[in-house]
Amino acid sequence: MVSADDFHDGVTYTTLTDPVSGTFLDLVPGHPQDVLAATLRARPGWEGIEVFVMDGCKATRAAVRAFNPRIVVAADRFHMEQLVMEALQGLRRLLAGDIALAFRRDKDEDGIAANLHHRLKRHWWDLDEAEREHLGQVFDRFPLLGEA
Repeated sequence: MVSADDFHDGVTYTTLTDPVSGTFLDLVPGHPQDVLAATLRARPGWEGIEVFVMDGCKATRAAVRAFNPRIVVAADRFHMEQLVMEALQGLRRLLAGDIALAFRRDKDEDGIAANLHHRLKRHWWDLDEAEREHLGQVFDRFPLLGEA
């Protein structure tokens, strides 16, 4: 298993590491599509790589496929978590308006849902203590909402 990540310091570089041990394997200068496949072919024993872990860079994916079309390409943990968090944020924003509308429709007589949609659109760590307490009350009252 090999992991790749690109970084830019005036020039594009691709670092190759062993994602299990964290061992640095190589630093490839230049754009991945131009040199990565050749670099992978030049490494003895690398023809047996079965899994290649990477970000979503299309150029890197193309280079890996050029090296070995049967290799399994997997998203790295950082980028996978980032994609999941973005999807959850989008879902939360989408649901926030619907939830607030449902509370208004149910008359929310005790006011627990007041301005809830504004709080749900923000990250937990961006809320002050009173807002967190308010969300805690909402989640206590509506446990399924807290699990979403």
